[in-house]
Amino acid sequence: MRFRDGFGDTATRIVLTVRAYDAYWSSALAYAVARGNRLPDAGTLERLVNQPRRWRDVVREVAQCFPKADILVLPFERFAGRPEVQLEVMIGDRLPRKGLRATRDWRNPSPALPVLRRVLADRISLPVDRLMPPGEGRWMPFDSDQRMELGLAYQSDLTWLRAGADGFARFVEDPNTHLTDPKFTAPGETAEEQSLAADQRGHRDEGPNRAMV
Repeated sequence: MRFRDGFGDTATRIVLTVRAYDAYWSSALAYAVARGNRLPDAGTLERLVNQPRRWRDVVREVAQCFPKADILVLPFERFAGRPEVQLEVMIGDRLPRKGLRATRDWRNPSPALPVLRRVLADRISLPVDRLMPPGEGRWMPFDSDQRMELGLAYQSDLTWLRAGADGFARFVEDPNTHLTDPKFTAPGETAEEQSLAADQRGHRDEGPNRAMV
């Protein structure tokens, strides 16, 4: 990896975030379309579903490039919209929640359906409703069978991570119970904080076209 030469042995902890494949790829494709790329055809979507590279491959490669670093893996579905909790896991220490809670606003979301429809309307002559579904939520280009396959692949990765990731990384699935350091006990969140975090994680990502996370 090109980062290895820059950091070398000075990298003592590396934190990765994994995400459900249907959500990850749909977000990446939405960004691509909004920036002028073509809509993915059926062949492209099928290749994304069937390509063999998975999160566990990324984790293994990072661990092999930085053998002296502590590799932590966080699930997007649990940590998105909770920057203060992510930072506590990263540094292994408590932080003043009051000051950081204000950062729980959604930054850089993938373009939602209304944005994509406007972008396409300016670029093509075909009726946009033939290319994009109605609604206000996120765009999901994969069909139900493809999403099921992607979901099974993600669950396989999560199972691997929960089982110890072959010693390559530690999976921090629950910020309230998992520790980044044996001497560090992360402060639990109140019910109000957990509810707020759940709302933030769902912001712009929920709706009739959303089912995985």
